[in-house]
Amino acid sequence: MSTRPWLTPTLLAALCLPLSATGNIACNQLQCAEGTIDRDGECVPAELDPDTAACGEGTQLGNDGKCEPVFPPTVCDDLTTVAVLDEETGIITCEGNGTGGTCDTNLPCPSAASNKVSVCGRIYDMEDDRQLRAASPTMQECGHGGATDGPCEVDIKFYDALDFAGNPTGTTPLSYDSLYIDDCGRFIAKNVQRPQLPYLGIGTDDAPGGSQYRLTGLAFPVVSGQVRNNQRVYVVQESTNQMWSSTGGVSPSFIDQGVYMGIFYYHSPDTTGSVPVAGVTVTSNGAVRVNDDYYFTDTTVTQRTTVTANGPTGPNGAALMLNSSLVEHSGQGAEPGTGCVWPSDLAASIPGVLFFNPRVAEDAQGNECP
Repeated sequence: MSTRPWLTPTLLAALCLPLSATGNIACNQLQCAEGTIDRDGECVPAELDPDTAACGEGTQLGNDGKCEPVFPPTVCDDLTTVAVLDEETGIITCEGNGTGGTCDTNLPCPSAASNKVSVCGRIYDMEDDRQLRAASPTMQECGHGGATDGPCEVDIKFYDALDFAGNPTGTTPLSYDSLYIDDCGRFIAKNVQRPQLPYLGIGTDDAPGGSQYRLTGLAFPVVSGQVRNNQRVYVVQESTNQMWSSTGGVSPSFIDQGVYMGIFYYHSPDTTGSVPVAGVTVTSNGAVRVNDDYYFTDTTVTQRTTVTANGPTGPNGAALMLNSSLVEHSGQGAEPGTGCVWPSDLAASIPGVLFFNPRVAEDAQGNECP
């Protein structure tokens, strides 16, 4: 055992006292005994000074004198793997989460940080309610081994919904950590910045260089850290816009003028028992607008092709409205059950945009009608 004494700061201070009485500072820095070193104002054994040999396996001595990993930390793919930590070795292994499946398999939606939102779902075509997929989907990410058609021709952006309503083409999109779109039409947006006024807007349009789709938007309220899964977003082809405008006798076209679209449902889409509701009249700020509302004559619940100025909604539950400012939009009639109402939310007819808002019947507490 070493009997070499440590010269502590307290002992040094005591030694300096007699000299300091003369006005001279004899001990202007910490003096450590042999075998010790000064570290942050304290004398410690020199053996504690790390070197590369003293660092553990997989680590090395960094510039700050501390041991650090030789390689960057393991980062697992959120979509297909989960991180598993070995408590003994500290090694992280990425293990598959079993989400290979088919295009019908839902992808996991990642958690969201404070003041952020994660949104996951699928892309649909508004004309026939079909999921938008590549002709030969590979279940791979667009631009990273996946196909180039179908959903890979679509651009998705996120907005402050109120800013979007005022200037849809000039509003700066919200930031996010990552956006994944695959050729099955599935998307995952991780940590989208939450708007200050908590209405998140999603816009779909052509990917750069395309000319097939028109700008389509939807909006909904969000809270900090929310994970919103199974979210439907829609695209509208220009051919669909022209077909609606022609059959409805509207010129300029619906989207050129700006059109609000509501679809009225009993139970949310993609849930058991969900069905569009016939017999509903769309309202703007609580009023019926007989000169501005349009409906569909299609007899198939998922088909939206032929427009008429005569209401109310047909079997597909869909309605269109022109010339409506940013006010509450809802519907009246055919409420499915006692105490059920059609919810009311801000929406608008925005020039150059189809603004879509699904309306699901709810009770007085805001819950879906049973």
